[in-house]
Amino acid sequence: MLDEQELAQAVAQAKQEWLSAFSYFNNATDPELIDHAILLLEAAERKYMFLLNEAKDKGLIGDVF
Repeated sequence: MLDEQELAQAVAQAKQEWLSAFSYFNNATDPELIDHAILLLEAAERKYMFLLNEAKDKGLIGDVF
């Protein structure tokens, strides 16, 4: 289990990964890369949402997220 500081860092990192995956998806042009981008985006979004919910449960949600 992550402590509050580690969880906050994990949420911030997951958010950045999600934004990067979204950018990759928006810039993909080849059909195979689009499929890859969709998978990355879905995985990153699920990870971010999971960690965000964990942070909400611990009362850590603020302006950072």
